Amino acid sequence: MPLSLSEIEARTIQDHLAVFGAFHPDAGDALLSDIGTVILVGPQEPGFWDYFQTTHEFNDGVSDPLDRWSKRVASQIAEDCGGKAAFPFGGPPYQPFIAWALKSGRAWQSPVGLLVHD
Repeated sequence: MPLSLSEIEARTIQDHLAVFGAFHPDAGDALLSDIGTVILVGPQEPGFWDYFQTTHEFNDGVSDPLDRWSKRVASQIAEDCGGKAAFPFGGPPYQPFIAWALKSGRAWQSPVGLLVHD
């Protein structure tokens, strides 16, 4: 049985993450044809950076600690919620995260081109 968005939000907060938006892919979107809902997550502030500095990845001296932490944590959250994680690193191919954020309706492009989240 699929989880509700509030159940997914409760799971993400355990790792100091928040749901930043979600959308159902269009029927014609071949990239997402087998996906029911795209859920975007990001750091829960305030407090994410303080939390992240206590993680193994931050303190092990190996490169790309945030990418490695993100992969570990988001993959586990996706598995726990019956989904699959995608990342804005590790490509090509790269997933269209900017387009996804805009499609969620909770982000927009600023006059200088950066995305702004509600």
